[in-house]
Amino acid sequence: MKIRERLKAILADRKPLSGRSMCDAAQFNALAIEYANGMPANYDGHLDTDEPPRFIAVNPDWTREDQDYFIAREIARFHQLCRRDSHIINHPRRWNSLATAPTKTRDFIYRFDVELRAEGIMFWYATKHNYLGFPKRHPKTFLLILAADGISNFIFLKLYIRSFLHRVLSSAGLAKPKLVA
Repeated sequence: MKIRERLKAILADRKPLSGRSMCDAAQFNALAIEYANGMPANYDGHLDTDEPPRFIAVNPDWTREDQDYFIAREIARFHQLCRRDSHIINHPRRWNSLATAPTKTRDFIYRFDVELRAEGIMFWYATKHNYLGFPKRHPKTFLLILAADGISNFIFLKLYIRSFLHRVLSSAGLAKPKLVA
């Protein structure tokens, strides 16, 4: 009986937190998941480049935990392409300030936003084992997610101050106005 109880505990631990799977999350977003054979070992897959994206190609040679993380990350990237609000980019003012931000800052915020969105998707759709194993497999990303609110607020505050100072200085004639392309 002890073995049977242990087996039940292990199987209960592997159920998704919401009762749904990562495939359900992809299907909810009208994305199919395709397991493409012949991918290089270090390549995790890609989101379809058509407009709008229709599928997520996943490397079947990767572990199930890494496949779930990759699927969550690509769904998060899809949400970002559709300009859906997230915890970080949650207001039109933030989307607008990202449009005028320096390229490195904008790329950092986009990568940061994708990771935070992926963590939320993993919370709702991954199994407990995959979600709780995330910090062990990706410790740097997990620490970045923990500090998400403070880091994003600091970066956007810098962007707002920069924009404000540029408007003040350009109206005073001390700086050249930005050329909008």
